[in-house]
Amino acid sequence: MKKTLHITLAFLALGSCALSGATVLFSDNFESGDFTSPSGQSASWVTTNQPLNGELSVSTNGAISGTYSAYMNTPTGSGEKGTLVGVYADSETFGSNVSASLNIAATNAASFSGYFALRDVLANVVRIRFIQSSGNIQYESVPNSWVTIQPYTSGSTYNITLDLDFTTDTYNIAVNGTPSVSGVAMLTNTDGINRFSLSGGLVAASTGSFRLDDLQIMETTAIPEPSSMAALAGLAVLGFCAIRRRSLAIPDRR
Repeated sequence: MKKTLHITLAFLALGSCALSGATVLFSDNFESGDFTSPSGQSASWVTTNQPLNGELSVSTNGAISGTYSAYMNTPTGSGEKGTLVGVYADSETFGSNVSASLNIAATNAASFSGYFALRDVLANVVRIRFIQSSGNIQYESVPNSWVTIQPYTSGSTYNITLDLDFTTDTYNIAVNGTPSVSGVAMLTNTDGINRFSLSGGLVAASTGSFRLDDLQIMETTAIPEPSSMAALAGLAVLGFCAIRRRSLAIPDRR
């Protein structure tokens, strides 16, 4: 009986091992009141370019949650756009699946086309923009080509989650907890990411503002599909049956 128990548990452990936790690569809810205290793997805000005649700060002005949010305001339709860049240890070091989640609110002015991106050292891997001219949230399918995810309302907050799989170089998008797009090809085939960037605009005329909060980027271990779990359970049953048959075939020599 003890042999049966040990083997059955071994199969069950195989099924549960993929349910392990996640490693936080970069996280900031801005409740420190500044850009100096993100947490994660060697996490830091390294670039904070001020928009021309505008503001880039951690502010109580219209905070999304808690007391503070990151605030980027670009009131002038030409010149330097605000950029905010967070850097962290390359996700390749930790695994092949990454999940990024953030709360973001875009407030339109003229021709607003602000965006955020997940990057490696050299290029964008995923880029999402809010574009005033169509009133849509969009993802970049190939460089400089955009596909609509859904409409947005100026000033409203949206939770956007991106699940990246570097074994297939694809990602999924969910907005406010609802899956929106799946299997999107990454802009660059790479083994990991190590940067988050927020920008006030893609075009010189872009004016408007972003509020950003509750940013979290983490390495996640893939959870087995239901079919995989069923197969593992089946193996456990087969292991039990094999040992059971063997025990019945051995004569009782007591």
